[in-house]
Amino acid sequence: MARHISFGTPVNDAERWAFSLLSDELPEDYLLLTNVEIPTHTGQAMEVDALVVGEFGVYVVDVKGYIGRLNAGLHAWSLDGRHVDNSLSKANYVARVLAGKLKNKIPVGVYAPWCQGMVFVTGRKGKKFWSRKTPEN
Repeated sequence: MARHISFGTPVNDAERWAFSLLSDELPEDYLLLTNVEIPTHTGQAMEVDALVVGEFGVYVVDVKGYIGRLNAGLHAWSLDGRHVDNSLSKANYVARVLAGKLKNKIPVGVYAPWCQGMVFVTGRKGKKFWSRKTPEN
C-alpha cells in the first residue's frame, strides 16, 4: 500500500476509485500525491489528478472516467465516435514541465528523476469501457 497524501478532494467517482486503487495496489515505498497544483514559469497553476513517486520515476496521472469505446490514436482520441481531448498529450506536457522544474532544483552531477505522463481510464470501477490502440501508435 502506497503512502497517500491528498492536496484536495477528488472531484468525481472516477478519481475517488482510481486513488483508492492506486493507494492499495502500489508498493509501500511509493508515494501517491493527489489533486496537486504545479506552478508554471508564468505563475499559473496546472492541476494534476495524481503524481506517483516511485522507485524509477515520477508519473503524472490524468484520471478519466470514460465509459464506452475509446479509440486512442497518436494525436486524436474518440469516445463512442465523438472527439475527446488527447489526455496523454496533456499529461506528457505536465511531465516535461515538472522534469524541468526538478532539473533546475537538483545539484550539478545528480540525475533528475524520470517524469512520465500517463492516463488512467477508469470506466465504471474498471468495467464498462473498451479501448483500441493501433499497432503503430
